[in-house]
Amino acid sequence: KLNILKIMNTTTTTTPKKQKKKVKIRLARKQIQKKREYTQVREEGGLEYNIWYHRRVGQYRTKDESDAAIPAKYRCNIVRDAGWTKGCEKKDAFFCLYFARGYCAEGHKCGYLHRIPTKRDELKLPLSHDCFGRERFATDRNDMGGVGSFHRESKTLYVGNLKNIPGVHLDDTLRRHFREWGKLVYIRSFPEQCKAFIRFDLRSCAEFAKEAMWRQALDDDEIIDIKWAADDDDEMAPAVFLHEKR
Repeated sequence: KLNILKIMNTTTTTTPKKQKKKVKIRLARKQIQKKREYTQVREEGGLEYNIWYHRRVGQYRTKDESDAAIPAKYRCNIVRDAGWTKGCEKKDAFFCLYFARGYCAEGHKCGYLHRIPTKRDELKLPLSHDCFGRERFATDRNDMGGVGSFHRESKTLYVGNLKNIPGVHLDDTLRRHFREWGKLVYIRSFPEQCKAFIRFDLRSCAEFAKEAMWRQALDDDEIIDIKWAADDDDEMAPAVFLHEKR
């Protein structure tokens, strides 16, 4: 009985449990406050579906997106715009095309991913689709635009309509503008011809960069032309080319 009383009278001290630190999740930013208003132009023709341009002949399209001479109004800024979206809750979510182009009005409510692709994303990405969920095709378009072919890696971009300015190192300019979209393997520029070839480590990053830099300017108000390189092979790059380390 005495032992029982001793146990009952003994005050037990419990050590407080460590509280888990709340991890702040950064929500994706709305790049624009309301959805874009489109100036629409009707294409000529019937209602046949054009597999190269992802629309039916006769479908409405935007005037600014069809004219390569008009500079892009928006540009994605990964540091400022990227963050959590509803797409992060999905198992196999694709990346937001509007986010890449700089004008997603959904912010964290978007059902697609608002960030740049990673190696993990690349491993899950089927050859039949690009990182935005668009179907790829057996052959490239004649103008080397579009989503590309599933018969090759499509990691190398052709960038044209550049400016050759004396005293400006074109490789440095291109590296500064394109490394935001992922790890670069090499940059091969031809200043006299105002063109360059840029290869990414991941196909998905090349796809993202192609959309993000379409009709963008670098440092001198040029409107760059960007499409897939006809020769997409590591052998294009001699050992002297820069290997970007991030």
